[in-house]
Amino acid sequence: MSLKSAAYRAALKTYTHVGTRFTPRRQPYMPGMPVRVEGFHGEILGIGETARQFTGALMQAGHDARPWTIDPRLRPAGPAAADRTAAALRVSHLNPDQLLEFSMRIASPGERRMPHAGYWVWELGSAPDHWRRAARLVDAVWTPSRFSADAITRVLPDDRMAEVLPPPIFAAGPVEAPAGLPGRAEAVRVLALCDLRSSAARKNPLGALAAFEAASASAARPAHLVLKVTGSAQCPGEMARLAARVGDRPDVTLFVKDLTDAQMLGLIEACPIALSLHRSEGFGLLAAHAAYRGKAVIATNWSAPTEFLAADGAGLVNYRLVPVEDAQGIYPEGQSWAEPDIDHAADWLVRLIDTPELRSHMGDLARRHAHACLGPAAWQARLASRLDGLAPSVPTR
Repeated sequence: MSLKSAAYRAALKTYTHVGTRFTPRRQPYMPGMPVRVEGFHGEILGIGETARQFTGALMQAGHDARPWTIDPRLRPAGPAAADRTAAALRVSHLNPDQLLEFSMRIASPGERRMPHAGYWVWELGSAPDHWRRAARLVDAVWTPSRFSADAITRVLPDDRMAEVLPPPIFAAGPVEAPAGLPGRAEAVRVLALCDLRSSAARKNPLGALAAFEAASASAARPAHLVLKVTGSAQCPGEMARLAARVGDRPDVTLFVKDLTDAQMLGLIEACPIALSLHRSEGFGLLAAHAAYRGKAVIATNWSAPTEFLAADGAGLVNYRLVPVEDAQGIYPEGQSWAEPDIDHAADWLVRLIDTPELRSHMGDLARRHAHACLGPAAWQARLASRLDGLAPSVPTR
């Protein structure tokens, strides 16, 4: 049956509204149980990156963590296809729509009975209502930030709440400089990221470009904007509009080559300034990785990044809340997100481009704060609390 057929969509809707009510009773999580980290381990996706990091961090913490790869069609891939019955705690890095589809089509009865934590993220003030039904498939909902947790909790049953567990960015692995880094040697590189599949309007690369254009006209030193774009093949219209807006500027590079995790970290290392003029984030991987590595970060002062960016160690950009308008239709109308102040962002860029000492000072503050919030000790303490919440309580006398 075609994934896009009317019959398939009807079956999924029926399962979402009715079938999830009959989910088998799940086994309890027992301390020491293996952890099966389900996700897009082989894909260039933010949730794939998080699944890979999660596996590494669990191993560092002494857990028996097992990567369980799912392909883009939600089928088990590689060794995962043969590992369907071993008792384990499932930690699925799938959004609820994908989880519902996986549970309906793929999951075996044994898998449905395993203890299960869903790692979800949402980027606006309130998650979609139907996520409430997906909550029947999991024992706990973990999410990267308090902003995302509040959004998800609003649609969960009254006795449930999403719990915060940031992605373990410290487990990102080695760094490899990507070939062909753009920009003259004397230019200060500014890095912005945009996954067009996650809504160009939300990621706001045009805002980053406008701020850079204004800053480069005023800065005393040369600078080069590296705009790393993912999803150009899947979103050709958005990519064409972005390329047309960039035009033939010699100080802006649209970097569309796919990078490994190590190469992505290498790109961040090569750029002294990270620019994230997002309209809303459920976490903010660029800002987090850059701050953790001591880079100067300029970011919209709204949503999840404010939870790990030091107020005195980042260029937090003023904003106003505006109604959501997403031409791609990924995010619905009826909610609000931030419109960053481009002039304020440009002012921050000029200061950081022209003042290496300020970049270094802010980078040091950012690193110390990010390590305290997102480092191994903080993450392992949160993980222990999340796992304790899954374990059956022991009666006291």
